[in-house]
Amino acid sequence: KETAKKTRKVIGDTGEGFAFGFAAPSSSPAPAATKPAPPEKDAGASAPPPAQNGAAAEAGTADPKRLYVGGLPYYAAEEDIYELLKPYGKAESIDRLTFPDTGKFRGIAFVDMPSGRSARRAREELDGQDYDGYFLTIKACTRPAKGAKAAKGGVGKTSGYNVAYVGNLAWDVDEAGIRELFGGCGVERVRLHTDKETGRSRGFAHVHFLDEAGLDRAVAMNKSSFRDRELRVSYAVPPKP
Repeated sequence: KETAKKTRKVIGDTGEGFAFGFAAPSSSPAPAATKPAPPEKDAGASAPPPAQNGAAAEAGTADPKRLYVGGLPYYAAEEDIYELLKPYGKAESIDRLTFPDTGKFRGIAFVDMPSGRSARRAREELDGQDYDGYFLTIKACTRPAKGAKAAKGGVGKTSGYNVAYVGNLAWDVDEAGIRELFGGCGVERVRLHTDKETGRSRGFAHVHFLDEAGLDRAVAMNKSSFRDRELRVSYAVPPKP
């Protein structure tokens, strides 16, 4: 009894919580929880740069009306190409590439359509379609301009240096094959690069053309298919003096 009296006296005098962990009621409210302050912005930080409008300029002047038409049968005449594209608009010009030795059609043509819209419709509806047993390849292309860059990361065209770099060639392609490839472009000379030890082709070449117009036609064939490979054709870098 004496111990119980002393325990009650201690609790009454102090007003503190009992030993079981319950807090005694307090007359003053508990302080409200405070949210941590947001981190300060770095005064030197700048806003993210705006998105770039478009990609880097490609070779030549983009011509939305101009089409690369490949995969045509070798017997296709200019009139046949005209009729093929007639549902999309009247072709303004048709440039058929031919073999220099025989003059026969190579199955590739560059066509200027009356508008960018008509060219786009032709690409969307005819590319990959069957044409008399042949599968068409119809792509947009550029009309190379003097001093234009060949591609993102590429080099500019040097006036008077009518030479193209041709890469991703099949290993069995020889000089005659390259001349055949660029038959309608006026090839003057072919430098096919080979391994010094084996003499085998290294898969790329430099091709010299008779004039700038032929060079431009060759560069327009970039990414076209030749012997199941996608070609890389660009303006070559002149040798350093």
